[in-house]
Amino acid sequence: MRLLLLSLLLATVGCASVQPVPAGADPALTGTVTYLQRIALPSDAVVTVRLLDVSLADAPSVTLSEQTIRPGGRNVPIPYALSYDPGRVDARHRYVVRAEIRDGVGSLLWTTDTAIPVLTNGAPADEVEIRVVQVGEARATPEADGLVGPEWRLVEMTLPDGTPLRPEPGAELTLTFDAEGRVSGRADCNRFGGSFTLGAEGHIRLDQVVSTLMACPPPSQGDTFLRLLNGVDHASVASGQLSLRGGAGEMLLARMDDLGMAPQPTGRTLVYGCDGGGFTFRIRTGPGEVALWLPARFGSRYLVLGQVRAASGAKYQDGDVTVWTNGDEALLEVDGETFTGCQLQR
Repeated sequence: MRLLLLSLLLATVGCASVQPVPAGADPALTGTVTYLQRIALPSDAVVTVRLLDVSLADAPSVTLSEQTIRPGGRNVPIPYALSYDPGRVDARHRYVVRAEIRDGVGSLLWTTDTAIPVLTNGAPADEVEIRVVQVGEARATPEADGLVGPEWRLVEMTLPDGTPLRPEPGAELTLTFDAEGRVSGRADCNRFGGSFTLGAEGHIRLDQVVSTLMACPPPSQGDTFLRLLNGVDHASVASGQLSLRGGAGEMLLARMDDLGMAPQPTGRTLVYGCDGGGFTFRIRTGPGEVALWLPARFGSRYLVLGQVRAASGAKYQDGDVTVWTNGDEALLEVDGETFTGCQLQR
């Protein structure tokens, strides 16, 4: 009789411990939020965990799931479970998980300082540890030193053999890192985007950097720029300049808002010939602007372009028309067409 009762009890316990997921229930990304310090969480701490789609380089991230946890005196690790709609997950997209810990009045105490990939491209879908850092520590990272936020424009590239390359006149070689772990920019006529992860002592890893595949007018340095960028493993920011280094070479970039507008001689009339288009155009320089006479193929228009910031030379813009001069060369961009290597006629 005892044996029968024991068998029934064990069977009951075994059945109670099995909790199958209901048919049609959304899956959940699971894991823990933790930190290294031996510090107790405040009793009023609030932990927030988010699952984000960071695929679009030029758009805000999309929140797929969010969980708010009140540990109520418990300490780390704090478990989380982010339920999400699998129909919103695209295998081609990039997803990250982020966490933050605030006190009862909303002051930020701990936060993630790196992007943690999940769900796609071989990234985990469960038991994902999110390690957060104290806000004071985050100030010592490249992010707090100015890496994240500004638009950076290439000043110079150095190839592995030591050959220096400066941007061609008019080349759009730019880079932006955002707080959601995304990197984006321009590689000449192409746009690119991907994700990045910051590590200790300036280490950085770029992942899944993909670019549009337009054929840029020669000479284009876009491919070289992307090749060096994909090999980067170290970043440092000093005096408003970003240095990126790796096995493929080095890059030096400057903040767009720190780039100056070089003063140009005024009262000069210059004519440039664009062999690629079989035409010439004329400009007359003034203080902070140029007058532009476009050829007949562009409607013989007369425009006045204002000077804007540029990494080199002098750049002038008005709407969709750009003139960028550097020495005896110029770039002309009109109505979506770009003509490089236009030569000063003497």
